Amino acid sequence: MNWHIILDFFAAYFRLKACRKMVGELSQERNLLWQERNRLRERIKTLEAQNAELLGERQNIFTKLCDILGQTVVGPIDIPKKLQEVVGLVADLKGQVRALSTRVEQLESGNEELRDQLTREQSRCGELRVRLRNAEKRLKELESSRS
Repeated sequence: MNWHIILDFFAAYFRLKACRKMVGELSQERNLLWQERNRLRERIKTLEAQNAELLGERQNIFTKLCDILGQTVVGPIDIPKKLQEVVGLVADLKGQVRALSTRVEQLESGNEELRDQLTREQSRCGELRVRLRNAEKRLKELESSRS
């Protein structure tokens, strides 16, 4: 027999066996990668569902804010832009509330001053009534003494 052919046969056999082993390892690695891919796809689906839920919550919150502010919502909404508008409206309202608070304080101060003035005037009116009564009594006394 030809030793050369036998050696080539065994070399091919061992190469085939090594290739099969490598194919098995690569197949296992491919299966692991597919499992990882499927796990990542499930994670993406979960995250998309959570994102949709959060967007829905943001939409609901914004709708409630619009209802509170007396606005109606129609059609798709640019939530960040609308939230900025709401933040601006809230800041404006806070400014108006501060201005109104200052005005109320001024009015209350003015009211106190007017009450003090009214009390002084009432006291003065009381004094004038007493003086008027005294003057009327004197007038009557003078008229009776003349007669």
